[in-house]
Amino acid sequence: MKEYQSQLDKLRASIQYVEANRYSNGVQYNQNQMRKQQEADRMEKQLDQAKKKFSDLQERARKAGFGSQRLSVLAVASHRGKSRGEQPVP
Repeated sequence: MKEYQSQLDKLRASIQYVEANRYSNGVQYNQNQMRKQQEADRMEKQLDQAKKKFSDLQERARKAGFGSQRLSVLAVASHRGKSRGEQPVP
């Protein structure tokens, strides 16, 4: 999630609108910036959903008797397995 947040932050930082009538391609440039803004909004929504899902998963695991340290180990192991095409750790 941190990497995704970093990508989102970089995208948002790259969005710069110009005064359209001061540049020959100002209108097209601003339209491109608007598309970048919409993409950033979409990414932020996905990130918020992932954070909520992760938080809900942590809460369910906590209620099932897993401590936060155990959850961190499982989350890391699960993430590493996905990147290598392995099955998540139970």
